[in-house]
Amino acid sequence: GAPRCRQYLWNLPPLVPWVSSPTDDGRPNWIDSADIQLRDFRGSLPLLLAAAALLSGAVRGILAYTDAWPRHTLMCILVRMLVGVGFLLYIHGAGSFFLFVLILAYYSMARFLAGSRLAVPAAWCVAILAIAGKEPRWPVRQHITFSRIFSPSLSFLDARANQGEYDWAESVNLVVLRLLSFSLDCHQAALKVAKGSSVAVSAQPAAADSEPALHGGMGGPRSYGLPQCVAHALYAPLFLAGPTIRYDDFLDQCVGRTRSTKTHLGWYHLQLTMAI
Repeated sequence: GAPRCRQYLWNLPPLVPWVSSPTDDGRPNWIDSADIQLRDFRGSLPLLLAAAALLSGAVRGILAYTDAWPRHTLMCILVRMLVGVGFLLYIHGAGSFFLFVLILAYYSMARFLAGSRLAVPAAWCVAILAIAGKEPRWPVRQHITFSRIFSPSLSFLDARANQGEYDWAESVNLVVLRLLSFSLDCHQAALKVAKGSSVAVSAQPAAADSEPALHGGMGGPRSYGLPQCVAHALYAPLFLAGPTIRYDDFLDQCVGRTRSTKTHLGWYHLQLTMAI
């Protein structure tokens, strides 16, 4: 069964020693014992369920209150973004700064290169570099600290007491996956806009909702601005353990007016019960 399988994997020699998690005696193995959702959160299920219920109710309540506002679509994004930012600050403390820098840098690159031949290879290269840079067994990680980058006087921000519940590097993988989705979807939107412009008979701009809106505001059902990017990258319910949702699908669910049917809710409850 599962215990025998785990013991078998535990005793196997490491496949990739420099990225495998060591055992208590320092020997690498195939099991990532540093996986935060397996190590610490499995014993906090009642608290997590209560927090999820409160979070869902608060977000739904705010959105229902602002439903008649002219900028309701923007509120759908801003509420989720602020919740995500607050959750990130609680989880990673001062270390959140480095994730904010990663998001801003990735967003700037994606917007600048969208529609060009460099967009896709650049997105993948930056993703690989970010994942490699956070790996504690490689030399780059030890230089990504406040004291090394800014000033030794800021070394107190690197102290464990100011780093929140977990090291910020533990969240890089999933954040990078979401940013990669944002970059690729933004690139595809730019290609569609360029293709539509090249075959247009006149120079008149297309309707706001005819193509994904490639700008910073909320001019269409799909936009590629910084608030939307941050809201997707830091989406609280999926931040720690995933799964990762595509950027366009995330925006559709945030600003769409579709409601879950009783059948959908029934399936969700069944899946949650089986997962528990």
